[in-house]
Amino acid sequence: MRNYRAGKWGIFLLSSILCLITFPGWGRAKPLTLEEAIRVALANNREILVAKEKVEEAKQRTKEAKAGYFPTINLGGTYTRLNEAPSMSIPDYGSVEMGKADNYLSKLSVNQPLYTSGRLNYANKGASLYYQKLQEDLKNTQNKITFQVKKAFYGVLLAQENVEVTEKALDQAKRHLSVVEDFFKVGVVSRFDLLRTRVEVANLKPDLIQARNNLRLSQESLANLLFLPSASLKLEGELSFEPLKIILEEVIDKALKERSDLRSFKLQKEMSEVALKLAEVENKPTLALVGNYQYQNPSGEKMNGERSGILIWSYLYPSSMDGQIGQELPKEGPRLSKLTSLFNNWRPE
Repeated sequence: MRNYRAGKWGIFLLSSILCLITFPGWGRAKPLTLEEAIRVALANNREILVAKEKVEEAKQRTKEAKAGYFPTINLGGTYTRLNEAPSMSIPDYGSVEMGKADNYLSKLSVNQPLYTSGRLNYANKGASLYYQKLQEDLKNTQNKITFQVKKAFYGVLLAQENVEVTEKALDQAKRHLSVVEDFFKVGVVSRFDLLRTRVEVANLKPDLIQARNNLRLSQESLANLLFLPSASLKLEGELSFEPLKIILEEVIDKALKERSDLRSFKLQKEMSEVALKLAEVENKPTLALVGNYQYQNPSGEKMNGERSGILIWSYLYPSSMDGQIGQELPKEGPRLSKLTSLFNNWRPE
């Protein structure tokens, strides 16, 4: 039994040594720079991944909206097989067939919008604005995550420096205590000085515990942003201060032009304006070119036909959907006014 266990442990140790030799990077964590941390966060953050999927969905919606300008083609067909062809019995004449056992019907229809009172234009503009807004929302999310990663990264570096400083202070206090104890033994210093030095050492120990706890919490915060285990984090970087000279008017102007959240807010305002215009034209007439081709019963009597023309229609009585649009129209007006007021009265912090 002992030989069997020893053999298992020997195989395990041999496998571990071979893995470390074959993959030398497994035994240590690669230092993570600030640029790499930002790249990992942008690639793994769930909020960013969700925002990217929404952008892709909005992109496909723009293509769907553009398809409204193209003709709609419908092709359909039916086949019906009867056990017996329908017939009618006439006295002194016999039975007369009224149809065929095989019945075919194929139909092709084409519908090309010619004039929609602006519906297609507003729908395309709304889809394009929505796509642009989600792009700005994605940029805003990326900027927010980047800021959080930088703050957490430098927070870990600061906590590491704080731990090192506290450890050095504690070591120095312990060496000072050792010297004071030697002086006390020979009567150079009083017992009061000895007790005061011991109190200084005792006071530094909770500070070191607090500094290590702060380091652990800052590492956990950064690991959550990167979706990585905190135990594998090893940072490479340093705390440095670079003075920045700014002019208030220039930075305010730059913020108004480049902040993605403000651009998203502006696009939201434009979307509300387009939604109002789209709701206003819902009951206006539409002009379309319509063509139909039908082919029926090829095995028996043929009834073929082609029809084409221009179809004009307008909503005279609102349907349930039109009623919903009419209900949303009064709501969109105050909403647009509120957005306009907030956008015009915005001031930078």
